[in-house]
Amino acid sequence: MNENVSIENFVAQPRAFIEDGDVLGLILASPLFVAMEDARRLREDARRLTERRVATLRDWKDFADKRIVSDTACVKLDAALQQAEEESTRRENKERPRRPLPEGFYESVFNATWSHVVGFPEGEGENMVVRMEVREGQRPQELWEYTKAVRTFLPVEGEGQFHPPRPRLVILSSEKLWPYSLGDTERIADCYINIEVHRVWKIVEGDLEGVFPPPSRWASNMRPRLLVGTPGMVRSMAVDSYLLYQLPRYDAGQFHVVVYCFGASVFAFVVGRATKTVSWRRDVGNTLAFVEACGSLG
Repeated sequence: MNENVSIENFVAQPRAFIEDGDVLGLILASPLFVAMEDARRLREDARRLTERRVATLRDWKDFADKRIVSDTACVKLDAALQQAEEESTRRENKERPRRPLPEGFYESVFNATWSHVVGFPEGEGENMVVRMEVREGQRPQELWEYTKAVRTFLPVEGEGQFHPPRPRLVILSSEKLWPYSLGDTERIADCYINIEVHRVWKIVEGDLEGVFPPPSRWASNMRPRLLVGTPGMVRSMAVDSYLLYQLPRYDAGQFHVVVYCFGASVFAFVVGRATKTVSWRRDVGNTLAFVEACGSLG
């Protein structure tokens, strides 16, 4: 028996290191060894599937040569696929009907009303408190400041960012709601904008104005942007709604259509001096093809 052998090598070839048949039988039958052997086989199965570009349950469903993996992996993947399909069917059967698109929905989003909250520091040191004041129906005189980095904007540090006339929080209210809330039982008309939400718009605006260097020498100034959620931003869909408010207002000569995708629903906001409408589609299979087709709407 070689006491210096690694556990990985032993699990892969136990008979090469244990000569006593009785001892070997006890080891092979032990729950710990069985678990380690299953884990080793699953890692090997994962490698084989990766080499054949099987990365999702959809890939596994269409994969013909399922015999290349162990029985354990096959059972687990089949069970996961079945559960995913059952969950998809359950959601389709229980999908809540969306409200019809309200009349005047475009105007409600485009002309969303501003309100904001300002904070007035009072006192000093440990005795300092901040008195909050809501200014309903008023757009703030100033918003927050940012500094340009290589390919983004970063908030300027300092408490002055939140002293009047700059707000602590901005609220945009759409009387006919926002697209993401049309399927909810709760009517959500308010979009809450903080310094980070506004920063996302500043970055998009910077792309539109060519502030940042292009992704490559031959690429346009626009680049794909991925928003990684942080508390208070994506959970309320504030960023989505704020971009939807800003983009149709940005240099109407540049945009004919602003497309907003939420789950299986796609909203196409047709932007123009003569025509300002919203087209709503459900269950759009190929969102990219739909976006390209929307070019004709303008």
